[in-house]
Amino acid sequence: MRHRAWVTGLTLAASCGSACAGKVGPTEQGGSGGRNPPSASAGHGNGSAMGAGTPTGGGGMGPSLTIEPSSGAGGMGAGCNAFPDGLKPAPLCGGSSSSGGTSGVVTAGSGGTAGTLTSDALPLIPTDGWIDGPNAAHIQGAIYGSADATSALGMAMNFNGANACIEGTAAKVDQASLPCINQMFTPPATDCWGEYWGAAIGLNLNQTIDPATMQGNTPAPFDASALQGFSFEISGDVVPAPRDLRFQVETSDRQFCNPASKKIEIGLNTVLFSELITECFRVTDPPAPTAETAKSQLIRISWHVVTNSSSTTPFDFCVSNIRALPR
Repeated sequence: MRHRAWVTGLTLAASCGSACAGKVGPTEQGGSGGRNPPSASAGHGNGSAMGAGTPTGGGGMGPSLTIEPSSGAGGMGAGCNAFPDGLKPAPLCGGSSSSGGTSGVVTAGSGGTAGTLTSDALPLIPTDGWIDGPNAAHIQGAIYGSADATSALGMAMNFNGANACIEGTAAKVDQASLPCINQMFTPPATDCWGEYWGAAIGLNLNQTIDPATMQGNTPAPFDASALQGFSFEISGDVVPAPRDLRFQVETSDRQFCNPASKKIEIGLNTVLFSELITECFRVTDPPAPTAETAKSQLIRISWHVVTNSSSTTPFDFCVSNIRALPR
């Protein structure tokens, strides 16, 4: 039986036009939080970014959640920004915040540099919602779950051990809802598609630890020039159909995702940067730029349950065997 951590009070993290069809929106680097055990004090977001100032946190892209593990021990702490920062999912997020993080294009890990990859299919193995460095890919950071405020209701997450699983129902983009009728959206959303963007599993690629506090710093850009993409496995009882599930890589201001011709399905998936394009939810002519144009400044990768205006989208799936693919 899965250990479930129930999500409450999560504000959304997207805003875009009606053509988005579930696109995760702005990816400003935001506040930071903790890696301490549940007994630690609550963490607080402290980044400066669009959407700062949520009901329970003051930083990041706007999302801020409180998680109460089913065991009743501790909790995530007010202000832990589940997206984009993902600072230790429950029950291991807590502690006072730690601002900072490095600026510019750097690589994760202790003294490593991208470009010194030593083997094919470099494994990225999480432990309780965190991938430690240094490793062969020089990737380090939190792996975590997030959702818009509506999709977060009743959502469960399991990031214990090597698990990276989320379960729930992504909201319908309800044009007749009060937020959409009154144009009063949850910041930073500016339209209905931002209000109901869905749910996601995210992985920060370059997130260091403050040695004094053992807190996670703000994610910094990761130079993935030595890589050609990622592989991973999708499994679960309710894996969204390919039209409802996207893989994307993100910089501080852009997202690149798989178009309809590149499906994300149950089992092993291999996705190259050359196969990910900007605004994959639109028909682009000429073809949109690919992630090859921005891979030297990646912040995170994510698996996104997208929304639509016709129905809700149930999901119950896990991501495993994540590997970075060297060139």
